[in-house]
Amino acid sequence: APPSAMTPSQAASAWAAAGLAAFPFLFFVSAPYGKLARDGWGAPIDGRLGWFLQELPSPLALVTSLMVNHRADDPSSSCAAGGWTRDDGAPSMALVAAGLWCAH
Repeated sequence: APPSAMTPSQAASAWAAAGLAAFPFLFFVSAPYGKLARDGWGAPIDGRLGWFLQELPSPLALVTSLMVNHRADDPSSSCAAGGWTRDDGAPSMALVAAGLWCAH
């Protein structure tokens, strides 16, 4: 049988565990970057390209979350299916979240 998908809670716990495991090493190994960069520590890339690649997952995740139907019982729950407002005319949580993301 195929393995079951990781739940969001399990994913968050895995990231927290990875951070806790890496924390002690930060006291002994310095990772040079910016003007302190040196040879032998990863591939050098242009700063603007690095920034772009670092920030790219955020807008992609936003657009994906707006376009994917998250609730099988309510096909209009994704913005792609016209779920921009709730039944009472108020903006959907997806639209509110997108507005807050754009405002930041």
